Amino acid sequence: MAINIASVRGVCVTTDENHQLRPDAIAAAITDRTRAVVTISPDNPTGAVYSPESLRAVSTVCRRTGVYHIHDEAYEHFVYDGAFYVLLRVNAEIDAMDLIRRLIREHKVAVIPGDTFGIEDGRRLRVAYGTLEKETVAEGIGPLARGLTAILG
Repeated sequence: MAINIASVRGVCVTTDENHQLRPDAIAAAITDRTRAVVTISPDNPTGAVYSPESLRAVSTVCRRTGVYHIHDEAYEHFVYDGAFYVLLRVNAEIDAMDLIRRLIREHKVAVIPGDTFGIEDGRRLRVAYGTLEKETVAEGIGPLARGLTAILG
C-alpha cells in the first residue's frame, strides 16, 4: 500500500462476517497518533461494496475524533451490473505463480495471486469479472474452468 512509502504505519480494522465496515471498531482503533481513516470500496480481495450509510457512520466517527476520512472509489466507473469477484482456493502441488503464468499464457485468463491481498493460507487465485450478463457468465468462466482442468488434470 502507498502508505508504506510515506513511512506511515497502517492499522487494519477487521470487517464483519459480511465484509462490511464496523464503525465502532474503527472508533476503538483511533488513537492520538491517528491522522486518517482510509476506506476502499469495492474492497479487495472480497469485492465488498460499502453502503453510503456505513461510510457516513465512519465519517461521523472521524469528525468526532478530528481525523480525516479518505475514501477511495477508484473502481466506481469500472464495476458494472453483474460484476463479481471470486477468491478460489486451489488444492494442488503446483506453485501458485507457475499456475498463474500458465493460466495467463496458455488460456488467456487474467488472475492475481491471493497473497497479493495478504491471503497466504494456501494457493488462492483472485478472479474478477466486471461486465458479465447472466447469459454470458458461462462463456466468461469457461476459459478459467478449462485452463484449471487442463493444468491440474
